Amino acid sequence: MWLMGDKLGIKSIKDKAHKAAEAVSNTKRAEDEVGTGGGNTVKRSKSSSSTRRTTSSTKTNTNTNRERNSRSRERTKAPTFSYLNGGLITTTVVPNVARTAMYNPIVSTVKMVKESIISPQPIVDLGITLASLDPGIGGLDKKSLDHLQPQYLDGETKGMGDDYSITTMVDNVKSLENLATKNRRASGVKTSVNELVLHYIRRDRYNDSSWTGVAGKIDSGFIEYVNKEKGSLTTYFKTDILVPDPLTGYDIDFVHLTATLNAHIYKTGYSDVGLEAVIPEYHIDNLAGWAGDFQQLMRDVILKTNNSDEYTVLYEEARRQMGNIDPKKSDFPMRDVLADADAVNICNKLGNKSLSSVLSDYYLKGGSDTRYRDFVSHSLSRGLNQRGRKDPKAAIAHSTAPYTMEHFMMPADIFKWPLYKRFNVSPTSAQSRAIKDAFTDFIWEQLENEKNR
Repeated sequence: MWLMGDKLGIKSIKDKAHKAAEAVSNTKRAEDEVGTGGGNTVKRSKSSSSTRRTTSSTKTNTNTNRERNSRSRERTKAPTFSYLNGGLITTTVVPNVARTAMYNPIVSTVKMVKESIISPQPIVDLGITLASLDPGIGGLDKKSLDHLQPQYLDGETKGMGDDYSITTMVDNVKSLENLATKNRRASGVKTSVNELVLHYIRRDRYNDSSWTGVAGKIDSGFIEYVNKEKGSLTTYFKTDILVPDPLTGYDIDFVHLTATLNAHIYKTGYSDVGLEAVIPEYHIDNLAGWAGDFQQLMRDVILKTNNSDEYTVLYEEARRQMGNIDPKKSDFPMRDVLADADAVNICNKLGNKSLSSVLSDYYLKGGSDTRYRDFVSHSLSRGLNQRGRKDPKAAIAHSTAPYTMEHFMMPADIFKWPLYKRFNVSPTSAQSRAIKDAFTDFIWEQLENEKNR
């Protein structure tokens, strides 16, 4: 992880830090302070090469420390972040073992610094501790960092070495496609290349019975083949992957996207889900994506409002959660909204093309510019021109309404929506209407914003 020093004034901070350290090393006062542990320190865990860095002792001059620090950085290949700490230069080294997932050179470091400013505490995910970062140093206070919004939230995978930009993701998907092609020739498996790729990406997170029923059983032979042939892909395609959307800057839950896309490609039959196979395929596909997330939102809003039946209370809670940037505050956060919409759109562009080429066209060549228009057209326009409905917004509401009801087919309980069975939820008519309206208004706002972009 590294920080764009010139843009945030870090270069000048480093220069001042070096000068300050030289001045301190030439005074007896500084020796006393360092000898007694004066100033705050920064702890760090072992790097992959087991090197350690400590605060300058009273008997070590500054030049020797700089050479040692330089050699340590060369050995670990780990980027550093230096700042003034009680008049001394304190350097935090991020160990290689911590660099396992999403990478954004500016935002990740800003996130690290910002967390320490707001609530100093060990950052376990990074393998380091920022014990006490002075918010006044070099202007790196909360206000100056707020304009650089962090991409990652606490608890998410925060790798510093792997690059999850769209460009690198496309390259790694291509590698999976090449391996899938070779594996199909060698094994004679009939599963398509695109589906094998999707199997691999969703293998650890979307592989329980509910997902194998709607997206197909994962080809374990292909998983073993990839792990043997190219272990780096095993490391890269983690359980949770957040890909920054080039258009909006928001995170996309990429593994969620691939699982939903897999469900859209796969045709569910009786042997997969039993009697629930009577539910039309488009309903099953929707439930694997946006409609499933919507029904989770229904459950959460009902619980958060203590089973309220008041329209305003329900509507406002649904709007608060719908598309929230923080996934901890919603069962239908923005990262899932983007994943669901993009899965639908990419599926409709896929055809016989490779997934990597469609991903590249969609995210890097303007395909996502009409994200919501395409999503509504493919999944939320079934109500358009039905029963005299010519209003597109009314069509969205009409297409959403079935998923707010307790049953797919009334009155037999056997046809209660699967998720509502699992959640033990029975929405009332008031709850259905309020949460449906909140979802409809949210999607409509995204459409309007898209037009004005």
